[in-house]
Amino acid sequence: QRIAEAPEALAAVCGDRRLTFGDLGRQSASLALRLREHGVGPEVPVVLFLDRSVEAIAGFVGILEAGGVYVPVDPTYPAERIAWILEDCKAPVVVTTSELADRLPDGAQVVLLDPHPPGPPLPPPSLPPGEGATVTADHPAYVIYTSGSTGRPKGVVVQHGAMVSFARALREAVYGEKTGALRVGFNASFSFDASIQQLVQLAWGHSLHVLPQTVRLDPAALVDTVRRQQLDVLDCTPSQLRLLLNAGLGEGDAAPALVLVGGEAVDADLRDAALARGRQGRTRFWNVYGPTECTVDTTATPFMAGTPPTRIGRPLLNVRVHTVTASSTLAALGVPGELWIGGAGLARGYLGRPDLTAERFIPDPFSGDSGGRLYRTGDLVRQLPDGSLDFLGRLDNQVKVRGYRIELGEIEAALSALPGVREAVVVAKSDRSDGSDRSVGSPADLRLVAYVTGEVDTAALRQALRDKLPDFMLPSAIVALPALPLTPSGKVDRKALPEPDSGPAPGFVAPRTAVEEVLAEIWAELLGIAHIGVHDNFFERGGHSLLAVLLMARIEKRLGTTLPLAALFSAPTLEALAALAGTSGGAGSDHYPAGRKGRGSLVAIKPATNRDTDQAPFFCVHPIGGNVLCYLDLARHLAPDQPFYALQTPDDRPPAKSIEEMAARYLAEVRRVQPQGPYRLGGWSMGGLVAFAMARQLAAEGQAPELLALIDTLPPEPPETATAPATDEELVASFAQDMARLLGSNAGISPEELRSLPEQGKLAHVVRLGHTAGLLPADFGLAQIEPLFATFAANLQASRAYAPEPYTGRLTLWVSEATAASCAAALDAWSRLVPAGLDRTILPGDHYSLLRRPEVERLARELTAQLKSQAADRESDDFMTVPRSRPG
Repeated sequence: QRIAEAPEALAAVCGDRRLTFGDLGRQSASLALRLREHGVGPEVPVVLFLDRSVEAIAGFVGILEAGGVYVPVDPTYPAERIAWILEDCKAPVVVTTSELADRLPDGAQVVLLDPHPPGPPLPPPSLPPGEGATVTADHPAYVIYTSGSTGRPKGVVVQHGAMVSFARALREAVYGEKTGALRVGFNASFSFDASIQQLVQLAWGHSLHVLPQTVRLDPAALVDTVRRQQLDVLDCTPSQLRLLLNAGLGEGDAAPALVLVGGEAVDADLRDAALARGRQGRTRFWNVYGPTECTVDTTATPFMAGTPPTRIGRPLLNVRVHTVTASSTLAALGVPGELWIGGAGLARGYLGRPDLTAERFIPDPFSGDSGGRLYRTGDLVRQLPDGSLDFLGRLDNQVKVRGYRIELGEIEAALSALPGVREAVVVAKSDRSDGSDRSVGSPADLRLVAYVTGEVDTAALRQALRDKLPDFMLPSAIVALPALPLTPSGKVDRKALPEPDSGPAPGFVAPRTAVEEVLAEIWAELLGIAHIGVHDNFFERGGHSLLAVLLMARIEKRLGTTLPLAALFSAPTLEALAALAGTSGGAGSDHYPAGRKGRGSLVAIKPATNRDTDQAPFFCVHPIGGNVLCYLDLARHLAPDQPFYALQTPDDRPPAKSIEEMAARYLAEVRRVQPQGPYRLGGWSMGGLVAFAMARQLAAEGQAPELLALIDTLPPEPPETATAPATDEELVASFAQDMARLLGSNAGISPEELRSLPEQGKLAHVVRLGHTAGLLPADFGLAQIEPLFATFAANLQASRAYAPEPYTGRLTLWVSEATAASCAAALDAWSRLVPAGLDRTILPGDHYSLLRRPEVERLARELTAQLKSQAADRESDDFMTVPRSRPG
C-alpha cells in the first residue's frame, strides 16, 4: 500500500545508499520472484545473511512478499554458530551478497542481493498468474534466534498476526497522535527482535535510517547522525542511553521526538538524567519491555518522575498479563510473582523444539478460553492497582548484559565442551569497585565471569570460545579453580565464587624491588588484574601488541628507562623485564638497540644459545603492521633448539618504498647473524611477499634459500591488473580492520564513513571507535596510533605496487581454510610465479587464527617437519661446503 501510494517517498537510507518506496517495491518484488522459483512459500524459512544496509531492508520485505519466513543471521557470528543456525532452521536458500557468500558453509544455496548499480530503476517484475503466495495470520513471519540454556541458540517462531498486532499496539500506545512520515533511526541488530520494532514502521510510511556499525559504537557519531539526519525516533538500551546522554542526545537539534529504551532495567539515575534532558527539548523517553517470545514489546510506559525506575508500564493492546505465585495461583496486587503473558502477540513456539515449547508455552488456566496459551517469562514482577507492572528481576539463569539476552547455560555448555575442562559455571558480576551486589547496580555495570576446573590454559580457552560464541557472549574473565564451591545440598554455591583476581594464585611471588613494584602497578593498570607476581608472563596474562606499546611508554615515563618493544620477547615476565629495565638505563641490549627511536629490524625471539647447534635459524618477516609480536606463539611451539629470528619494520630510517628495498635491507640484517647460507626464510601475510623478494635476491646471487615458507600469503597482482595506490580512506579503514582482527574482534569501518571527515579526523575517529568498543585503553590515543598507522600505510602501499618476476626455487605455502575458500583463484597465481614447484597445504582456521592457539600448534608442527626435512637433505647431500658462522 505504501509503495503504491508514495513511490517517490524515502523508505530507507544507509550512508550514501537510499531507497525510495518505489525502489523498495521493485527490489523486493524481484527478490520474491526469485525466491518462489526456489520453492519459497508459507512455512519455508529463508536466511537473510547481510550487513547493515538498505539491501537488508529490501531483503526483509522480499522474503515476506514471497510468503517465506524471515530468518536474520549476523555475518559477524563465528562460523560454527552460522553453520548451526542454518542447519537448525533448514532454510533451503540464503539471501546474501557475493562479498559475504564465502562466509557461508559449503553447499549453502544462495540468492544474491548485491547493491543495484546506478542507472534507471528496474521495472517491477511481473508474476505469472497464480504464483502469488497466500499467507494467513497464522503463518510464521520470522524466526529470531536467542541464547539457549541447553548450550545452543533456539529459534523463536512469530506469526504474521502477532507481528501486525504488535505494530498496531505500538503505534497506539507510544506514537499516539503523531502523523506523517517520520525518520526512524534503525539502531538495533538485524539478528535481534528489537529490529522488528523498526521494520514494521515501513507499513506506516516512515523512513528507516540504518545506522552503520561504526556509528552505533560511537556515541558522539550517533548523536551527530541524529542531528544531521534530524531523526524523529531512536531506540537504544539503557547502557547505550547513558553514553548518548553524555554525548548530547536531547540537546539542541539532536533531540528526537521519541526515544524507546528497552532490553535492560532502567535505574533512577538514568531516568532522572533522561527526564532532565527531555525538559530541555522536545524528546520523550519511553521504557518498553517484552520477551522475544511475545513479539518484541509487551508493556510500555513513559519515563516519569516520582515513579520507581523499575516500572515497566501497562500491557499493550491485545496483551494479557498475569502475576503467578510458585503454586501457580494468581498473586494478589503488590505481591511478587512470575509474569505469564498471553494474547495476540504470543509466538508459535520454538522452531523444532516441541519439548521446550510445551515447557514454556502452557495452556491458559485463567481465561476460560480452551485454546488460550500463556508464556512463562521467568521474570519476577508485581502488579499494581492501576494495572502497571514493576520489574523485580529474574527467576532463572538468564541475564541481560548491554541489552543482550544471554542464557548463562549456553556459555557453560560451550566451555564444558573444550578440551581439559571438567566443570564450568558462568555468572554475571557487577563491575563496581565497591563490590556492591549486581542487583543494585545498573545493567551497564554487569560483566560475565567464567569459572572452570581441570587442566586448562585460560588464555587458550578464551581464544577457543571466540570460534564458538559471538562477542557479546564472551566472558570478560575466565578463572581456573581447583574445585567449584558447593552448598550443603551439593549444588554450586555461586555466591561463594571468588571475584576475578581477588587473591593471588598458588605459587604467587610478590614484587620484591622498587622496579618490580612499579612494573606490577603498570601491568595491573593495563591488564585490569589486581595481583601481579614476578613470574607472571605479560602475554599469558592478556597482553597484546597494542598494550605492549603503552607498556613501554609508561615504563619510560615512570622509570626513565627506554626499552624497545621487542624486549618483551627476551623478558616477558615481570622479573625479567624489571631486571632489563633496572640495568639498561636506556642502553638497550645485545639483541635490541636502545630506545624506540633507533629500533633495528632484527629481533631474536629465540636466539641460538648453543654455538655448536646444527639448527640453522629461521628468519620470519613481519606482517603489514610491521610488528613481530604475532610470532611469539609460533616460536614457542617449535623445537627448543630451533633458533627463530624475526624482522620488524625499523624506525631508525624512513619506511622502505618498495618490497624489493625492504628485502635488501632485511638481508643485510640477516647476514649480521648468518653471513653464509643455507638460509631459511618465511613470513605471514604481507611478510610472505617480503620473504619471497628476499629469496629471489638470494637466488640471483646463487644462494637460493633451502626453505622458503609462506603463511597465508596471497600472491601479488600481475602487472596488467596491479592495484592502484590506496586512498587515505582505504588506508585508515584497512588499518582499523586489521587492528581489530589482531585483537580478536570483527569490528570494522568502511572508507565511505571516513570520506566526509577532515584529514586530521580520520585516525581520531578510529581511536574513538576503539575506545567505545573496549578494544583500546583510555590513554591509547593519537600519539600512540600515528606511528603504527604510518608503518601500516607504507607497507600496504609497497605491497600493492609489488610485481615480481618468477622465482627459480621451490615454495612451501600454508593456507588457512578460510583463505582457501575465499581466494582460490588468486592463490593459483603462485603456481605461475614458482614454476619449479609449489607445496601447498591447507590448515584449519582463518588468516588471523593460524598464529593463535590452538591452530598455531598445527602450523608449528608443519614448520618443524619442513625444517627437519631440509636439514636431513642437506646432511645427506653434503650441501654445506663453507663453514657457517653460528648465530649469537
